[in-house]
Amino acid sequence: MKVKHRYILVEASEELDKNFKDNLRRELILCIGSIDYHLVNPRLIGIDGKEFIIKCSLEGFGKLVVALSMIKNLNNRDIAFYTLKTSGTIKSLTSSG
Repeated sequence: MKVKHRYILVEASEELDKNFKDNLRRELILCIGSIDYHLVNPRLIGIDGKEFIIKCSLEGFGKLVVALSMIKNLNNRDIAFYTLKTSGTIKSLTSSG
């Protein structure tokens, strides 16, 4: 059986720094829980300014969106994440229209 994924385009309220990936991973583990983290299987695909793409399993999609909305502080900086678009493929996610 093929494993299905979702790609999420997310915008941050602040510019993302070089330690963003590690800080986000730590906060997601806290929000999702270490037991469910492997079910969600979040993977950061790319970062561009304030936006980033994150990949997750289809079954963990809802938990990831909730976890992103719960994060309000990252590395002692106030921050908020806004889900802009979701898709099953990166091509569809990044195409305008």
